[in-house]
Amino acid sequence: MKMKCYKIRGIEKSICTAEQKIAYNFAFMWIDSGKKILNSNMAEVEKSKAFSDIEKFILRDLEEEKFNRYNHDAIMIAFRQGFENYCYNFFITADYKYIGEVFKIPYEII
Repeated sequence: MKMKCYKIRGIEKSICTAEQKIAYNFAFMWIDSGKKILNSNMAEVEKSKAFSDIEKFILRDLEEEKFNRYNHDAIMIAFRQGFENYCYNFFITADYKYIGEVFKIPYEII
């Protein structure tokens, strides 16, 4: 499967895409909620539902005009791939390579 993603100026798509950077930004916004979910005594089913609720809020935010240009599916895939790990290993970075590694898109990027 191929995934259409957008380039960040000066960064190769193979390193990081705009969609991965947006996923990182959403993860940063939701880090506190994610940590609370993971550290709670809830059953795994309830944790999964709570993460699903976060994804619904993100999908709602993606409906804003400023995100119309980007591939919403790619953003959500990158978010799902990296959010739990990000909650366990919180970081703040401007290193696109690291963002691309954590919020990986497991498809061929075009």
